[in-house]
Amino acid sequence: MQCKQWVKKLFRDDHDFLKSYLKTMLPNFYYRQCIRKKMKNNSHILQYQLNERLLRDIKDFWNNKLGLQIYTEWHQAYIATNGIEDYKYVPEDIFYKIIEPRLNRLSLKQAYEDKNNYNKVFTHITTPITILRNINGFFYDGEYKLLTFQEAINKFREVYNNKLVIKPTLNSGGGRNIKVICKDDFVESNFASYFEQLVKIYKKDFIVQGYVVQHNFLGEVHPNSLNTLRIISLRFNNKIYILSSILRMGNSGNIVDNATVGGLTCGINKEGKLNDFATEHYTYFKHRKHPFTDFVFADKYIPNHKVVEECVEELHSQLLYFDIASWDIAISKNGEPIFIEVNLGNQDINFHQRNNGPLFGSLTEQVINYAKSL
Repeated sequence: MQCKQWVKKLFRDDHDFLKSYLKTMLPNFYYRQCIRKKMKNNSHILQYQLNERLLRDIKDFWNNKLGLQIYTEWHQAYIATNGIEDYKYVPEDIFYKIIEPRLNRLSLKQAYEDKNNYNKVFTHITTPITILRNINGFFYDGEYKLLTFQEAINKFREVYNNKLVIKPTLNSGGGRNIKVICKDDFVESNFASYFEQLVKIYKKDFIVQGYVVQHNFLGEVHPNSLNTLRIISLRFNNKIYILSSILRMGNSGNIVDNATVGGLTCGINKEGKLNDFATEHYTYFKHRKHPFTDFVFADKYIPNHKVVEECVEELHSQLLYFDIASWDIAISKNGEPIFIEVNLGNQDINFHQRNNGPLFGSLTEQVINYAKSL
């Protein structure tokens, strides 16, 4: 019995170490199967054929220039979805096995992705107001002052009239275990019991923050979720580049905007204009308007998009061990960027390429040759 529990604990993989190792070490077949799984549910992609000229360009660029053997399923899926014919799309296996682990010190990512560390790592940036932190089982206030359990209860009681968000600070990708707390969730006489129950659920390494009231424009897209901009940036030749921006939005009344739980993504151009379509994560199905709210994507602009991109450039300049990073930024009611999260490993490039085209654009050859040289 003890042996069985030990094996179960060993493979629980709380911190995604095993998952990250396998994704790095598994052969290209794994990534190819992932994209094929998405393609098989979309007849439009399956019926689309790359023309001979494009196939020659792909072979000349990837095989002859870069010395890499690639599969063309990704090119087929992306081009069939967005209509942008190009040979520079980066296959997932190339990104996860050659680019990301060489540009980023992935052994350090856990600490830098910890939401309880953001206010220490990133300065001069607005984040959601933090009420309580639980770090390694100990409670702290927003300014990192150590609290007793009773003091933590009292701090929580001070703000319980407000709408709050509680979420894990580690391994919370995909919107896992994010909960919105309202006064209606409990009665004041059972306040301490309610708080103790939350602690039992989240155990340790979590954060309680004020609810972000988003810009009216983003609320129109899908009011139930905090809809964020996912921006991927690159440090290369001593310069920060904004590679791609997309809008992530919730769906079907869900409180999170993550594409992996049914949300949609829509590309954003350099002027902040939305693409005229959004896409689903697992099927690549396209929508000209939001299926839940009927919000039409065409001819719409993200408020203060340039300011958001400048914010990302400033954030990345403070992140010295990681040359490629994916940022989740909300926009407040008054148009101010609010930093929500950074992703440094297992960054999803499908978001960007299926909506906006090749990830690295004109930098593709330089970036891949640089990664290969490390």
